[in-house]
Amino acid sequence: MAWLDTRIRDSLLEASNFVETIQKRRGRQHKKEFIHFIYLARGSLYELITQIELARETTLLNAAVCKELLGSCEILARDLNALITSLKGTLPGTKN
Repeated sequence: MAWLDTRIRDSLLEASNFVETIQKRRGRQHKKEFIHFIYLARGSLYELITQIELARETTLLNAAVCKELLGSCEILARDLNALITSLKGTLPGTKN
């Protein structure tokens, strides 16, 4: 179970860096590259959700903590999806 503890900790650290990393990359890339990066961030978020669910099933985290974490992940996923939609709507040749 130690591997799962490490994996969850690593996933939480990765998720906590989303906003900071997004801000750093935003100014350095073209819009299409930035959208691609947001898709990658969303994929990492879904990996984190899986790890949280595994932690709940194996009782490494209690249900209340898991519920709170999953609620935060849901909000973040919604925000990432909205950001992708917004950015894609501003690309040349796309409709809003």
